[in-house]
Amino acid sequence: MEIELNGATYHVREHGAGDRTVILIHGWPDDGDLWRHQVAALVEAGYRVLAPDLLGFGKSERHPDTGRYTGARLAADLLLMMDRMDIARAHLVAHDWGAVVGWEMVASAPQRFASYAALSVGHSGALFDLDHGKLSNLWYFLLAQTELAPELFRASDGAFMRFFLAGHPQRDAIADRMVAEPDYLQAMRRIELAHPVAEILLAALTGQLPEPVPVTVPTLGLWGAQDELMWRPQIADSERFMEAEWQFEQVDEAGHWLMLDQPDRVTGLLMDWMEGHA
Repeated sequence: MEIELNGATYHVREHGAGDRTVILIHGWPDDGDLWRHQVAALVEAGYRVLAPDLLGFGKSERHPDTGRYTGARLAADLLLMMDRMDIARAHLVAHDWGAVVGWEMVASAPQRFASYAALSVGHSGALFDLDHGKLSNLWYFLLAQTELAPELFRASDGAFMRFFLAGHPQRDAIADRMVAEPDYLQAMRRIELAHPVAEILLAALTGQLPEPVPVTVPTLGLWGAQDELMWRPQIADSERFMEAEWQFEQVDEAGHWLMLDQPDRVTGLLMDWMEGHA
């Protein structure tokens, strides 16, 4: 289905018709189909499941305004989606950049969520609590914002993109589309461009970042032990920014896309978490 949210058109996959709702938010470079292994089990368990394509991704609008892609603006869009679809309260599950949006949603409207599960990416307070180890892992955030990034990602039939996405089970299909559709790559880049990492780092190092907002929604953090893109402390240390129940689980034999690498394990962890916070 298509839905207009704050002047932008979103594509939303809707499954099931239970009286409990789960919202699944994907990250880069995916769309709502990322959760295909989890959807069937959730529907069978009696949940209504919504899996929107984030703005600029999948079948959602490729909105030209980079300012529309901040975590706060995207969070406001998805909260409005809940209003439009008569969802007073839901469980929230989010991955990668989607988790950035998810953290914004539970911080700004905690009363709307029974539980939250953040996959791969932790609270911003932990993400930007800097040390040398964390800084060494931020290279690709900075690279993605350079003018040459699109050309680099697409050069030589997407060779660099294929290297970067080595852990993604659909690596070649994604890289092929980015090479064939430059506009699609540019649309997905806007969420990165809307978060100027160098400026955020400078603010973090000079004490100019706003105080991290504590989260009052029960939260599960999941991280794949073989994640080559996001490091363990930035999600495990999110506990310091919780004022509600926190649980952290490491998923062995899984990388950054843990819901694809270990679908049964991840689905089981999510189901147990949500059932415990009905």
